[in-house]
Amino acid sequence: MRRPVLFFLLTFAAAAVGFASGANASATVDLIWIDVSATNLMGNPVCLMPANRNCLPDPRSYDGGTAIRSVLVTDNITLGVILTAGPAGSIGAGVSVNYEDALPKLGVVDFRSLTTTQPFVYLPITVGLTTLQNPYIDNINAAAAPPLGNGIGLPPGASAYLGTVTFHKDVLVNGSSEIRVGVDGPGGTDGILDGAGGNVSATTTFNSAFIVNDTGEVVRCDDGAGTPVDMEIEVNALRAGGKTVSAGANQSKDVSAKARIRKGTALAGTTIVTTLVIEAEDATGVMDTKTAFPITLGVGKGGKGDRLNMRIPRCDGGFVTFVATFWGTDHNNDLCEGTRRLTLQCN
Repeated sequence: MRRPVLFFLLTFAAAAVGFASGANASATVDLIWIDVSATNLMGNPVCLMPANRNCLPDPRSYDGGTAIRSVLVTDNITLGVILTAGPAGSIGAGVSVNYEDALPKLGVVDFRSLTTTQPFVYLPITVGLTTLQNPYIDNINAAAAPPLGNGIGLPPGASAYLGTVTFHKDVLVNGSSEIRVGVDGPGGTDGILDGAGGNVSATTTFNSAFIVNDTGEVVRCDDGAGTPVDMEIEVNALRAGGKTVSAGANQSKDVSAKARIRKGTALAGTTIVTTLVIEAEDATGVMDTKTAFPITLGVGKGGKGDRLNMRIPRCDGGFVTFVATFWGTDHNNDLCEGTRRLTLQCN
């Protein structure tokens, strides 16, 4: 296998000053959905200008910006490719983005490598061309050559953009697709370098991005074994034995609820174990809370909770609201839940 051009140029430059590569040198490359809606007069994203390079996550993204949903077929969405140096720093990296799993849902409309020159001249040069070789965007890179006066490289723990990829949503299909980043591009120029020019690709962490194609509130729940599962939890029934609540003190109501995984938002056969929480509240606050566990939900198949006896000590403000929430296990702090509300008048 031929040695990447990036490796040859930067290893030579690093060797000129005798850097020592750390034994545990590593790095991280993240794909983050970013908000590039604010542009200057030339149409360039303000957050990617050299003096900034600090884009916020796309407001439709979640899981720290690594996943995105509710994207329309008319929308463009942009991934930022971000390198974070390990304990030995970094003088550059070249990576490729593979969106094969998202075909034909996404089309590429723009891609670029980015250098970092402000506020510090970390990675001011690019090596070779960044090209589209479907389904790869190949050789997204930025680098420094300190002995030649071209940048200082990334110090340990510092981050910099290597580039961006902008996609157009072409097809709306339920399900989740993964977009990967790595050093397996077809051009053979990829690699991750530490501060001494050493190849740390094998110990680098590469974090994928995901696009969830949905028309509802699809969330990523944990299957109990740490694996993310896409689904929409739909509370399809909430009953409280009538349409009114007695205005007298110290009343009670038997309340029940059912939920299911909405069809089309998860693979057939998907199940999740949930906890049902029902609250009774009025204008002054929560009066009672009851729970039921475990309740297993299936795709299109309801899971019914126990009939819970809710204590209603008062009926102030003219109404009582029952709030039923089926909680699943969050994945990476996503909100894995489905909720329904039922408001009854006091009489």
